[in-house]
Amino acid sequence: MQVWEYHIMNIDFKDKALEELYTSGRTKDHKYSKLAPDVIKRYAKVVNFLRSARRLEDLFLIKSLHYEKKEGDLNGVDAVWITNVTVQAPLL
Repeated sequence: MQVWEYHIMNIDFKDKALEELYTSGRTKDHKYSKLAPDVIKRYAKVVNFLRSARRLEDLFLIKSLHYEKKEGDLNGVDAVWITNVTVQAPLL
């Protein structure tokens, strides 16, 4: 009998305001407080995609993320799109 394990990618929020935005849909931080509701929904959806990935390669399958590994000065940084804006972060 085969037992399937489901692993969730761990998301470590370096910016507590972004974690608050993800968990509650709003934040008091002025940097993010004026984001449009559709951008916040898309942000939460992208974080959920990241969390549900079993491995980094799974992100290649979600074309709307436009996943890419950066090079040059941004070597070691991976990027995904939330809307028409690229979000860059190290993804492990």
